[in-house]
Amino acid sequence: MPDGSLPPSVARFVDGSGRTVGAGVVLSRTHVVTCAHVVNLAAGLDLHAQERPMAAVRVEFPALPGAAAMASVASWTPPPEREGSAGGDLAVLAFAAPDGVEPAHLITTPPRPGDPVDVFGFPATGRTGRGCGRSCAGGCRAGCCSWTACRR
Repeated sequence: MPDGSLPPSVARFVDGSGRTVGAGVVLSRTHVVTCAHVVNLAAGLDLHAQERPMAAVRVEFPALPGAAAMASVASWTPPPEREGSAGGDLAVLAFAAPDGVEPAHLITTPPRPGDPVDVFGFPATGRTGRGCGRSCAGGCRAGCCSWTACRR
């Protein structure tokens, strides 16, 4: 990603009108992970809906033009019930990976202060997504990491 290219493990979730609603990461040739609220939006539901969506949602892979698949929720931890409240907000979806889609290379140990990391997402302003380099500021404690601002 530092060179501006996207890895084939980046997933883009879209709603029924084709609008980008969030990002995900391919874990295996059969599973992709994202936030539960992203799945809600892709399924046309309220952002904070608590029930596991039953409808399949469309997942696209921007590194591979035209590559897409339908995905169904395999594991669901609902988003917060309202803005500012606690909630797990995690969804793992089952899908059949199109040719060329590859699982992400995930780290096995938390980053240390100063370690470089890549961050990627789909801001509301476009379908191409945007990444930036960051560095770990305060390390990771209890599963939470502190990051510095994007370097441009």
